[in-house]
Amino acid sequence: MKQLLLFILICFSLNMAAQQENVWFEKAVGFYENAAFDSSIIYFTKLIETYPDSSQLYYNRGLAYYGEEKWEPAKQDLLKVMTLRQNDIKALQWLAKISVEENKWEEAIADYEKLYELTGNSEVRLQLNICKVNLWISNYWLYFILLFVSLISLIIIFVKKSKKAKNMQSP
Repeated sequence: MKQLLLFILICFSLNMAAQQENVWFEKAVGFYENAAFDSSIIYFTKLIETYPDSSQLYYNRGLAYYGEEKWEPAKQDLLKVMTLRQNDIKALQWLAKISVEENKWEEAIADYEKLYELTGNSEVRLQLNICKVNLWISNYWLYFILLFVSLISLIIIFVKKSKKAKNMQSP
């Protein structure tokens, strides 16, 4: 009889814990849907403490961090998803977006290349090319400025010499 009561008590306790976790999940999702990302993060964190191997919880919390523009923790959660579920396309897309937000073009290019390899999607290819252009611009913007200043200087010198030559020809 004692064993039966103990069994019933354990089942009841497990059921109560599961109900609490369902409430946390519903709150986390509700806060996320209402753009209350900081509150959503709190509840997803509680759930992750209970289920540390749930890639979906890390993914959801990563998106909440993204909503808060907290790039590093978002990236860490999405990388955790990638270790739990290799080649997760959604997580990889968000990692690439974070790299773009941070202007880390080499990382974005690496993510988009892997994503294109996995999907063959033309939109991904377009994003990859945009990142390559941004990398090129970010590496060579100083050269553009120097070239522009040099051209302006040459134009000024040409105009001054033209005026000087015109003045010398006038009696």
